[in-house]
Amino acid sequence: MEEIVVIGNKSGDPVNLEANYEAQLRERIMADYLRQQKDEDEERWRETLPTAFEGEGRIKWGYDAQAESRMRREMALTDLPTDTVKPATVISVSF
Repeated sequence: MEEIVVIGNKSGDPVNLEANYEAQLRERIMADYLRQQKDEDEERWRETLPTAFEGEGRIKWGYDAQAESRMRREMALTDLPTDTVKPATVISVSF
């Protein structure tokens, strides 16, 4: 069994790690605060913009029972089984 002894020489001034940590934390907090202020200013600016389109949009989200029924009437669904199980549209996106 061997024993390894390491001896180091300490040169320079001692470093206060706690002060370094506090300075980094203060910097990060200020950067977060400034970024949040910028985001809030940008959001206020966006709210002042006029809306370009009033009324119903061209993009529609969700399930439309009438559109589903119309599609089933117009399409030949001969490839589907004739039992009572039918495919259901859960999410629909139209452009």
